[in-house]
Amino acid sequence: MLDLYRCSKCGETKPSSDFYRKPNTPRGVHSWCKSCMSDRHKERYSSNANGFRDRMLLRVSTPAARNQKKMWRESAAGKRKDRNSALLRKSGITIEMYEAAFASQGGRCAICHTDSPGGVGNRLHADHCHETGKFRGLLCTNCNRGLGHFKDSEERMLSAIKYLRSVS
Repeated sequence: MLDLYRCSKCGETKPSSDFYRKPNTPRGVHSWCKSCMSDRHKERYSSNANGFRDRMLLRVSTPAARNQKKMWRESAAGKRKDRNSALLRKSGITIEMYEAAFASQGGRCAICHTDSPGGVGNRLHADHCHETGKFRGLLCTNCNRGLGHFKDSEERMLSAIKYLRSVS
């Protein structure tokens, strides 16, 4: 089956192969087709060629540029932005959503209620459904790994409970 999308720039309906992928969107592709995106990049480059070139030169790894990037990453704003990017990429939530969940859970794991999450960074993990991507809550390292080992299967967890009761 061929997926067709309408370009919001030129208005033409085209197959999905004529659009760049963008996985974090409902459609999974950019709203502009590849040719409109290309035209836009050419236009931006030609209207500000010097600025474009200057930005590209800044990306070259010079000691000063590396130091500037390091200082930014180590600043409070840089750390917050990196954390927000990681949360969005891994769990599909923002840092504000994480903080709201943290407050509503009282800073504790949603399963075992510990306030000592352990693990790298010693913070609660944003748990999400691997099928739907839906955020479920914040878990400590052990509970997060436990769910992962049971592959989020209620059947497997109930079987483990049954086993534990039978050997106790």
